[in-house]
This record gives sequence, C-alpha cells and structure tokens, in this order.
Amino acid sequence: MTIGRYDVHRPISESDFTSVTIEDDVMLMPGSKILGGPGVTTVGQGTIVAANAVLRESTGPWEIWAGVPARRIRQR
Repeated sequence: MTIGRYDVHRPISESDFTSVTIEDDVMLMPGSKILGGPGVTTVGQGTIVAANAVLRESTGPWEIWAGVPARRIRQR
C-alpha cells in the first residue's frame, strides 16, 4: 500500500497537496495506492479500497472503490 501525493514531479513548495485523512473502519487492500490531490484527500469511514486500486479523490462513507484510476463501484 502507498499513501502520498500524486504530483510528486513538482517540488512540495509548488504543490496544492495538504494531507491524506483516513477515517475509522477503512480497509485498504494490498497494493492499493492513495494519492492525494489538491487540499485534503479523505478516505471516508468504512470505505474499502480494492487491491491494486489507485485512489486520487476523496470518498464518501461506506463505499467500495476499485480500478485504475479508482471509481466508486457500490455503496456498502
């Protein structure tokens, strides 16, 4: 699993990235990548990020995200 920002090619002083927040009861499966964009990227409570998914946006609570780039595939 990887947690970071998606614009690593830019110096941090030029990045709009603030942070990644992972709320309670989240499941990040093996190989998943949480790449924060501008501001704060939040993985909502109870969200599942599937194996090898690349998440580049905030999620709502109790969602399932999968794919490259990750998209919401259903609500839990």
